[in-house]
Amino acid sequence: MQDADGAHPESRPEAAGPRPAIPRTVWALGLVSMFMDISSEMIHALLPLFLTGTLGAS
Repeated sequence: MQDADGAHPESRPEAAGPRPAIPRTVWALGLVSMFMDISSEMIHALLPLFLTGTLGAS
């Protein structure tokens, strides 16, 4: 059965109900991934300074 506007009630986003919550494990994995990316970028930026300044590499 269709509504007055011609759309099925099941096809409307508000009829689908609220979205399920994102599990804590997904949040934790996302944060770990973000911190790994940040630390990797920091190492790539600072490694040449460490090699030349501390170890004396050319």
